[in-house]
Amino acid sequence: MFSRRLLIAWPILLLPASCALLQTTPPDRIFALTPLPPAPLLPSNNPKITVSEPDALRVLDTQRIANRSGDLEFQYYSGAIWEDRAPAILQHLLIATLRNRLQATVTSDELATLGAPLTSDLEDFQIEPGNQIHITLEVNFAGLSKTFETRQTAASGRMTDLVAAFNQGCQQILSELVTWVAAAPAAP
Repeated sequence: MFSRRLLIAWPILLLPASCALLQTTPPDRIFALTPLPPAPLLPSNNPKITVSEPDALRVLDTQRIANRSGDLEFQYYSGAIWEDRAPAILQHLLIATLRNRLQATVTSDELATLGAPLTSDLEDFQIEPGNQIHITLEVNFAGLSKTFETRQTAASGRMTDLVAAFNQGCQQILSELVTWVAAAPAAP
């Protein structure tokens, strides 16, 4: 009786192993972006800053790398993803960069109850025709608003070159943003 059950059950036991062997898609390559490195700290009129995760449309609120192929269409690259959702990456980059560059205590909004709030909207974070990277971040801080935008052309359509252009664009925006936040008046 036992051997009969085993004879019936063995194909079911081998099913997970055979499914792993049949997988034909390679695992996703995971890409990261970097904050600005530490530098001499700039003085800030706001000793405490809380950074919220940027708001974004669902098409950009994902780990997938977006490609805007036309005015009305987004697609995603297969086999490549970001290390986290794009808004979460931007929040991390903002916090790390402000900590590296400002004389201020910088935290995420989940951890802080006091401090000048820095909120933002991620309007663009995609690859566009011609291997061009487009990033737009609208920021509100200390009663002021500013739009930071960059377009970078990648050396080629290879994913490593596209990600390098994303990193260059983010670094440009972060550099401009740090200077702007440092010069902002004390939050009301």
